[in-house]
Parts: sequence; C-alpha cells; structure tokens
Amino acid sequence: MNLFRQPPPSHQYLTPFVFSSLPITLRFNPVGMKLGYAFYFMILSVVKISPHPDNWKEVIDILLSLKGPTRVSSGCLDCSLAQEENEESRTILYIELWNSWENLRHHIRSRKYSRLLGALDLSGIPPEVNFYQISDVKGMEIIEAERDPDSG
Repeated sequence: MNLFRQPPPSHQYLTPFVFSSLPITLRFNPVGMKLGYAFYFMILSVVKISPHPDNWKEVIDILLSLKGPTRVSSGCLDCSLAQEENEESRTILYIELWNSWENLRHHIRSRKYSRLLGALDLSGIPPEVNFYQISDVKGMEIIEAERDPDSG
C-alpha cells in the first residue's frame, strides 16, 4: 500500500546536486532534475495526532525521541513539533521536511518510523497524515510586495 502521493512516474529524480552556472536564488538545495531542466522540490510531512489526555505525555515523549535522530537523517531538512489547543481538543503536529521522495521512503521504512506509527495508535481520534510536494518557497518578499503602496 502506498501511503503518500508520488511524483508522476514519468519523472526521473536524482540525488542532490548544485548548479554553479544558473542565476537562480534558492532558499533550499536543488534536489532533482527533470528531463534536462532544473526541477526543485521538497516534501513536507505533516502528522496530526490528538491523543487522549492519559496518553499525551507518552506521545510527546515518543515524538521528542524521534526528532533528533530524524533531523540528522540523510535528506531531512527539518523536523519539529507543535501543539494546537482549543476548547474541544489538543493536537500535536509532527512536521518533517525532506529533500527527496527517495529519502522520505527510506525514512518511512526505517525502524525509528515504527515508533511514529506507535504514536499514531495512541490518538484518540483518527490521526491525519499528509505529504505535500513543494515546488516553490517564498518569504517576507511576498508580504513586502503586497503591502507596498507603490506596487499596486
């Protein structure tokens, strides 16, 4: 069973490389090439777990024990935890950022990922797991451009 959306099968992805002759400003390392021209992307993994209050500390402990080893895994660009709270529930967000599908697949097959699956089992409601392929990243320049009175 395939748990995440894959890039279209017609695309050939390579391991990370660096262009020195292209006049491109990137916020992340280029991670692939598609049919002779540059193709950049990252994969964002977002896991939402809403554990029963009795399991809250156990889930946090599991995810914290994964954070460090995951961050130093080949191809991991970032790994973090966040918490959402409202009147009805408390949710833990476990977020990973990967430089390629190949590295993410290797991670999912790893023994340490089994611990994440164990944390999913402790969710009081069905957990949400989503994988996003990101092809462009922008920052403050978007806000500055939209808020600039001379740009409109």
